[in-house]
Amino acid sequence: MGYFKKFQESEGCEMRAIKFILLIKLRKVIYMFFGSINGLFKMNKNILILCYHGISNDDWRYSVDVDVFERQLNYLVKYYSPITLEDVGFFIQGKKKIEKPSFVITIDDGYKDVLQLKDLFEKLNIRPTIFVLSDINNANRKELETNREFLSKDEILFLIEAGWTIGSHGATHPDFYRLSEEDIEKEIVSSKKNLEEELGIKIKYFAYPKGRYTNKVLDAVKKAGYSLGLSMNDSFINKTVNRLLIPRIGVDRTHSFVEFRSILLPLSILFRKFIKEKTGVLI
Repeated sequence: MGYFKKFQESEGCEMRAIKFILLIKLRKVIYMFFGSINGLFKMNKNILILCYHGISNDDWRYSVDVDVFERQLNYLVKYYSPITLEDVGFFIQGKKKIEKPSFVITIDDGYKDVLQLKDLFEKLNIRPTIFVLSDINNANRKELETNREFLSKDEILFLIEAGWTIGSHGATHPDFYRLSEEDIEKEIVSSKKNLEEELGIKIKYFAYPKGRYTNKVLDAVKKAGYSLGLSMNDSFINKTVNRLLIPRIGVDRTHSFVEFRSILLPLSILFRKFIKEKTGVLI
């Protein structure tokens, strides 16, 4: 429960913290209910894209303990097949059939703690995508809500060699609701060019920081030539999905293992979508 104590202290507003904690407790009950009745319906969807940020034994909300993460991955490979973002792109284009329940692992921000996962991913035959910043020296730490260390260029190249896919998460991770025309150019267009020049690879995927986007942002992602844009929208992936708004399921340390299993269910995904639209809170 260390996270909740830290959350309350950082908020500086006891009532807001209490409301959030109550929402988390309510979420747990609802997820457990959805899990108990899921077997009554044939509602399993084929493709899930999960979004993580940090993998570390600390109190940051958006990280997950290493042993918890390993347990989650072992559960996933037992019931789903690991695929890549490239597979998802081909599926949307009608160039590839994905008939078995499948999953993609994505990790945002590009922190150094992901290096410890290389052997685990290889063992489980998972090829994740990690979304990195092109200008880490000017990263917006207030928006990131952490001071943890980023991957270096050599470390990113090491992960590419290991079969990881690299995408852009913008240049500095600002608030994407407040981007000027100049900011849009830097965060979306220039970040792609800079990463491609720095790493010597093609950058095909973009993940919106905190899932925030506007119509101008979407237009820029399309014009910049990204194949897919990944959101934090809770929805299902099918061939009619908007390729610039690929939905993902966020996972963090507030999710117990029972809840983790439940958030993969269609009823839970619809519930998360409803809460986000009504309150703006990612749960």
